[in-house]
Amino acid sequence: MSDVLISLGANLGNTRLSINTAASMLRERFGQSKIRLSSLLKTPPIGGPDGQSEFLNAVACIQTEKTVFQVWHELRQIEAALGRQRRQRWEARRIDLDILMQDSLRIWTPHLKVPHPRMVTRSFATLPAAELLPETIEPVSGLALQTLAARMPYQYDASIGKLEFDGALLAGLPSDIVVLCVSKDLASQMQSVFERSNQISDDPTKRIEKESVETSLRGFQTHFTSLDYDAKQATDFKRVSCHLEDFNVALLVVAIVCPDPTVVAWEDFARPWANLLGMNTPSESNRYSNNEVLPRLITDWQFPKYLINAYDLDWAVHELNAAIVSMRCEMSFAQPGFDSFIDQ
Repeated sequence: MSDVLISLGANLGNTRLSINTAASMLRERFGQSKIRLSSLLKTPPIGGPDGQSEFLNAVACIQTEKTVFQVWHELRQIEAALGRQRRQRWEARRIDLDILMQDSLRIWTPHLKVPHPRMVTRSFATLPAAELLPETIEPVSGLALQTLAARMPYQYDASIGKLEFDGALLAGLPSDIVVLCVSKDLASQMQSVFERSNQISDDPTKRIEKESVETSLRGFQTHFTSLDYDAKQATDFKRVSCHLEDFNVALLVVAIVCPDPTVVAWEDFARPWANLLGMNTPSESNRYSNNEVLPRLITDWQFPKYLINAYDLDWAVHELNAAIVSMRCEMSFAQPGFDSFIDQ
């Protein structure tokens, strides 16, 4: 029996009804006694097309003997039954169900990645997940969910219905977003695009970037640096070295450049890096040949990690900005307390 954390989100149509129905269908498929639900949150749309309505978000914890792929199949069936359609990344949706974690499982495939690669950057996923399983370890960061939640500057107490951003907490929190690029040229290019994107503008298409400027004032500093890395030996991770001791890391972003993703699958190209960052459990044929060089990124670097494809620099920086905004966005309770919203 394993614990599976599932995110629920909606911002099209009757969002309350969609979340309630999805939760009821989870109960039907996995058993009334095998599921718990977090508080229901109101959150802003981040990263997608302009003009979207706010989201309702929650997290469910189910206990099941099903494999992660069987659970994923069940979620897709529920989405289809509720009218979910996929046309554009981060678009408005009637319902969105994602697996956040399944115990300590780490997998990296084109269809499914567990833990969810953006969970640790999304306060609206991390806080309700910690509400349900506070002591459970998120296996990529190596940190308990309650520890990850404590790194986010919120007063969050479902028992009294209190959820607010608290600037007074910022001084004691990690403040550095460190973007490690595979070359000095890439680091320079990403920094240039990032700085340009965060110039204050009246252009409504720059909504996310303007939010990122506001967010940076909430205590984040973004640093672009490069790995000491020989591109000719892409899988020789003994040649990868970098120094993070000078940073108080809130988020480590590793930026690599996949060749044309229409020709080369991103997941296949990035798999060695996913292994390196602890986002995947390598197969026996793909394990490190020398255990004593097991990368520090897995063994010592205990903070949130994010892997980004910088093939399209503008999109990569947009994705980075969205991650930064998501870590400290405005939120409020739609319905605090375990399971209480399902019966409303």
